[in-house]
Amino acid sequence: MALYDNCSVLIQLPKDYSKTDELIRFLESKLEGCKFEIRESEIEDEPQATHAFVAENSPTAGLQTGQVSTNLSRPLTTFVSDGSNFPLREANEAIAEFIGLNN
Repeated sequence: MALYDNCSVLIQLPKDYSKTDELIRFLESKLEGCKFEIRESEIEDEPQATHAFVAENSPTAGLQTGQVSTNLSRPLTTFVSDGSNFPLREANEAIAEFIGLNN
């Protein structure tokens, strides 16, 4: 069982984001087993993970730690349900790494 099995993360992308496929492949390599839902947003200027769901039987269910943090240049605004801090934080850190690699 992969660490992120039974987890899903919503990724908000800027409208007409040109690197969607590359970003998803990168996220899938970093968060093995996680499912990603993509939505375009006219207000986002960079990709951002905004919501996460972790099933009770997910290996990450017991790995909850502290506040959601990110390396993005602006504050992260999220609505976090119980048990989702870990994959949400990891997804945003992977997005920041992806952006850094592609600038």
